[in-house]
Amino acid sequence: VRAGVREALERVSAGPVAYTRLAEELPADERTQLARILGRVRRLLAFSVQAGGVELVRLEHTAADSGHAPEPVAPDARVRLSKFAACRSVGDRLVLESPLSKVRVVLVHPHARRLTAELGAAQRVRDRYDDGMPAAAVDTLLAHLKGAGLIEEADASGGLPSEREPVLRQWDFHDLLFHSRIRSGRYDGPHGALYSYRGEIDPAPAVKPVPEGAAVELYRPTWEETTKDDPALTEALEARRSIRTYADEPLTARQLGEFLYRTARVRAHFVPGADGEDEAVSRPYPSGGRAYELELYLTVRRCDGVPAGVYYYDPVAHRLVLVNRGEQDREAMLRVASMATGLEAHPDVLITVTSRFPRLSWKYRAIAYATTLRHTGVLYQTMYLVATAMGLAPCGLGNGDADLAARVLGLEYLEEASVGDFLLGSRDPGDALPSPGEGRAAPEDDGWRMANSPDWVLRAAQAVE
Repeated sequence: VRAGVREALERVSAGPVAYTRLAEELPADERTQLARILGRVRRLLAFSVQAGGVELVRLEHTAADSGHAPEPVAPDARVRLSKFAACRSVGDRLVLESPLSKVRVVLVHPHARRLTAELGAAQRVRDRYDDGMPAAAVDTLLAHLKGAGLIEEADASGGLPSEREPVLRQWDFHDLLFHSRIRSGRYDGPHGALYSYRGEIDPAPAVKPVPEGAAVELYRPTWEETTKDDPALTEALEARRSIRTYADEPLTARQLGEFLYRTARVRAHFVPGADGEDEAVSRPYPSGGRAYELELYLTVRRCDGVPAGVYYYDPVAHRLVLVNRGEQDREAMLRVASMATGLEAHPDVLITVTSRFPRLSWKYRAIAYATTLRHTGVLYQTMYLVATAMGLAPCGLGNGDADLAARVLGLEYLEEASVGDFLLGSRDPGDALPSPGEGRAAPEDDGWRMANSPDWVLRAAQAVE
């Protein structure tokens, strides 16, 4: 880097400076080099937007390919913040950002903060000119906010793009924000396995301390009897389906013990030495970083050999530990689960999957919650396959009441919260064999059109039976 360019970069590092002032005293070759360098490091630069010598906002690019140009807004236009825009504090700064934008706006001046707040409702640009902020400053600020995709201009009918464009309408704010933060590309925050709190916060143990309570020892299946009766993997995959009706006879303690042993027991426990490795366990389903932060709690309605109650599954000792014997709490948990199926299911057992979130967030930044949801998904699949192989009635749920679960299970919401719910029961011997159309007697009815070896499902179901 030549001397004049180096001096210009040092001026940039000291605070906002106009590019024309940086380049005006440089010879042509150094101006060219400066422009090339600034173009390459655009993501490292903050761009100060000023009016009348006063800094209004500062723009920070959050992606390598980000960029924006101001888009002037007519005085009679009506504008409003995008439904995806969010204000939040970062350190001691108030910032405006959106998952649709690769530009973060730091609201430097009080006028900029006040105008942003007013844009929660659609405003005519001209009406903001008499609010203590010069018209030129209003126009400049709005042009940059629109260019960054943070405000929207209403059409002739008053509609906004995020409310009329079909794809945008189907995204909820929190879903799109979540998606933009857990994948690389448009987010510049800490990301991945960074161990940010090592040396400051003790990591959560790989094995959760078992709560106190009466224990029910569970049946432990043997390798020989399990493999002898199991269907093939393809048969279990093809026969798998959600079943929300149950046999007259309840699930048995033997079946429940086998199911939990095959899906969630701790197979091994690794205690690190002085080499700095993470403490870890091994279970039958995969887990990123061998974290295994998920825990299981069982609300038992009916199970031959297990009294009704709410239990914690101890995956090391392979037993159930009673954590709540209250009938009203038990019924509340089961009622919420039944409502998630449209009141169709009244299961023998509700399995609540919880996440000890700090077990992940101590190691991972930005992706911790997404990772626990991925783990919940693979645990669901493991449960489905084992239940299918055992001839039981499984059903994963898409919703549950995390606050209710925290109260009933005796958990601190931010330390361990429910992230999944799974129903398990005895399967009715008269239950119809599943068809490729998820159990329909006539698969071609109701719009179903068979494709890609639909006979596999029937053959698999017969093998499982």
